[in-house]
Amino acid sequence: MLEREDVLSACRIVLGREPENEAVLEHWRSYPSLAALGAELLRSEECRRRATLGDLPASTERWVCAEIRHGLRLWLNLMDLGVGLGALRDDWEAVETQFVLSQLGAGDCFVDIGANIGWFTVLGAHKVGPEGRVYAFEPRFDLMRRLRDSVAANGMLERCIFHNVALGNAEGEMEIAAVPSERNPGHSFLVRGELEPEAIAYGKVKIRRLDDFSFEKPVDLIKIDVEGAEAMVLAGGLGLLKRDKPFLVSEFFPAWLRKVSGIEPESYLNSLRDIGYRVFELTDSGVGSLIADLPTDADQEGFFTNVVATCEPKVFKLVEKTDQPPAPFMPPAIIDDSLQGLSQRIRSIELNLQRAEKLAVSHRNEVSEGLAALAQGLEASQQRHGEALATTQNLEGLARGLEIDQRRHGEELAAANRDLAAVAQGIDRLGSALDSRLILLQEDVEQKHRKLQQSNGAAVARLSQIESQLSALVARLNKKSLLKRIVREIRRPFRKRFWRRRRGGGSDPLVPRDPLKASRPPSAALPVSEAAPCLQGVSKPVAMIIDHHWPEPDRDSGSVDAVNLVRSLLECGYHVVFAVEAKRPRDPYYIEELRALGASPVGLEDAPNVQAFIEQQGQRVDLFVLTRVAAGGQYLELIRYNCPHAKIIFNTVDLHFLRERRMAQVANDPEMFKAYERTRDREEALVAKSDLTFVVSSTEEEILQASVPGCTTAVLPLARDIRRGSNPFEQRVGIGFVGGFEHTPNIDAVEYFLRDIWPKVRSRDPSLVFQIVGSNLPEHVLKGVEGNVKYLGSLPSIEDWFDALRLSIAPLRIGAGAKGKVASSLCNGLPCVISSIAAEGMHLASGAGVLIADNPDEFADHIVKIHSDRELWAKLAVETHRFAEARLSYENFRDVVRRSLTRLELPTFSFPPPRRL
Repeated sequence: MLEREDVLSACRIVLGREPENEAVLEHWRSYPSLAALGAELLRSEECRRRATLGDLPASTERWVCAEIRHGLRLWLNLMDLGVGLGALRDDWEAVETQFVLSQLGAGDCFVDIGANIGWFTVLGAHKVGPEGRVYAFEPRFDLMRRLRDSVAANGMLERCIFHNVALGNAEGEMEIAAVPSERNPGHSFLVRGELEPEAIAYGKVKIRRLDDFSFEKPVDLIKIDVEGAEAMVLAGGLGLLKRDKPFLVSEFFPAWLRKVSGIEPESYLNSLRDIGYRVFELTDSGVGSLIADLPTDADQEGFFTNVVATCEPKVFKLVEKTDQPPAPFMPPAIIDDSLQGLSQRIRSIELNLQRAEKLAVSHRNEVSEGLAALAQGLEASQQRHGEALATTQNLEGLARGLEIDQRRHGEELAAANRDLAAVAQGIDRLGSALDSRLILLQEDVEQKHRKLQQSNGAAVARLSQIESQLSALVARLNKKSLLKRIVREIRRPFRKRFWRRRRGGGSDPLVPRDPLKASRPPSAALPVSEAAPCLQGVSKPVAMIIDHHWPEPDRDSGSVDAVNLVRSLLECGYHVVFAVEAKRPRDPYYIEELRALGASPVGLEDAPNVQAFIEQQGQRVDLFVLTRVAAGGQYLELIRYNCPHAKIIFNTVDLHFLRERRMAQVANDPEMFKAYERTRDREEALVAKSDLTFVVSSTEEEILQASVPGCTTAVLPLARDIRRGSNPFEQRVGIGFVGGFEHTPNIDAVEYFLRDIWPKVRSRDPSLVFQIVGSNLPEHVLKGVEGNVKYLGSLPSIEDWFDALRLSIAPLRIGAGAKGKVASSLCNGLPCVISSIAAEGMHLASGAGVLIADNPDEFADHIVKIHSDRELWAKLAVETHRFAEARLSYENFRDVVRRSLTRLELPTFSFPPPRRL
């Protein structure tokens, strides 16, 4: 057997992970050699998918409209390893698909329950034709939208009716969930009780009874694939089953029937038998044996099969093979196999013909000999007895028998000739298909060859152009005059003279122009009087930040990051001007705090609005930082037009479209899905057009690198003042949540905590106190809440509040980016219980100062355990400081900003650090 470590190493290298469990590990150890195991792993679908798409986050989507069989089209997600991958390979639920299509005919009525992206709906609509009808039921709005698009892409909307609901035994609502790490949206399931580990809830969906819907014609066939809710669907559709007696094809998964429908699998089968149905197993070879009793292994956790059911008067049609892809699209390997099979059949027929001819000759010889013997006997009989008449009749009977035998052999020969003709026709058709395929392949190769030649020509031309540019650059560098002057000026102690001429502060002829923007007219061409007050007398490079509002670091986490960005740019030697896009009243306190830091707020004395400032003063700005897609992001095109030489950094704060998509999934709201798509398109456009994009988590960087290929990104880490809490465990009490409530994810998190988690916490420890800090909490959030819950509003400083708590919480279900509330808690030495969404992109794991939980019971257990266990609290508190020092320091933040400026070929000087708030 292979060594354990060798198997683990092979799995990590090829698949990027360890084996799923010990059983899989032991199976892989049984391979004869490490080379054999490596070859098997390299052939796996997982390895090919990883090599093609990389290790993308589970939430990544890649939707394409792909062609499937019969030239039909289907919208599918390339990251979906279930139905999406199966549809691409044309082998999704192959046995079930073959059965459904064999039972449907032109004009039939087909009901697809659990339609997903529409594999069965599209194929069924194609089979029933314009006169038929297909009714598709799918509870997830995002999948239903793709299903509609697929039907529309095939021009079959008039024959399909869509219902965005789940089916059950009573009208109501239920939670729907899925496990993103499985990359299989087809495994979305209704939740009865607690969520599965790693599962994510997508909100509530409507439940309706099948009997509540009307159908234009009698239903001929129903397909049910609802992940354990099959019994609930049947209970709500007994009227339809008794009335129309359609064929049924259904998944049979005992473990999920118990989990979702809450019944035993035998009860599910009996409910069909009670209304006159017979249930059969659907196997790879078609309809199998009648299911009288549960299989012996049905109680095993992973048991699964498909079943079909028919009412007594109905009989299944013979499963035909006519729904396979047409011959011209058959792979050559399959054609070769078919030709070999036909050759063997021809040989068998030839052997049968030879045997038939030999039998016929032998029979004729025997008959001839018999006739001769009979003739002799007749003569003797006539001479001896005189019974000639009887003998003659016997001869006539033998002659008729001979004639019948000859006619039978002639029919067999004709049938054999017909078979030979059919085989010949089949060979001709296969030959034509193979010829067509070879012609298409040859044309494709020729076309690619032409494109390659064109690409080579373009590459050679581009190489020549680059060589010319390099030659010109070398010639310029050989002169060295401009380069020497720049170096000499930078080394001088009075470096501010370098910028004086550009800002209109003097006319020193020795000061060179900006070497990075030599093609731009010098700013000294503008008189000093024309500079806005915030730019007068400035001799440094200028950075302009545009945001939604002034930084309010005592109110929200994003403002702390904004202050850190201002500090970093000032320390890199920039004059920073800060403009806000919002029209809300300005708070003088925060404006003065910004001035005290060393930045210049843009006021009415500088320009009536942001647009006017860009148009009038934009030529003086070297770097624009556009914060948030809907705030600073709206000015990108204006800046490119008025300031073509300026650099632009798009500061996402967090990926807004990712947060909006999660909100839409939780609410299952069609309008929210449309809004998310609009935000995604604009945000990706800003990323593509900016010189560099700031994101706050590695997860968001991976998403952007996949969705906007070639974009330039930098992960700007959260930064907070790192301090050790002053109070020991015994002097602390309670749990806390901090966040601004103008941010929807914070409202959802507190509502979710108070509704689903807080009652479980109180049942374990009624004495616990929960405190909420942050501005603008809606009044309805605390209505009817029991227990010791306190809302403290905004605090001028939260350090003392953190020192009085034993832990904080971040039960976020929606949102994006790194979470400031988690960073603040860790930088103050306070352990935190968080969700997976809150930990996303921060490289956090349970035990590194936090405990991670995604269901109410686990969340409540972690809270009570940290609050009551002094040793656990002390261990986590030490880890918080270690993590904060490594990843959340201001020095890390400033270094990223400095490296980003260098990447953009912007100057970074070491001026004295700015004043701190």
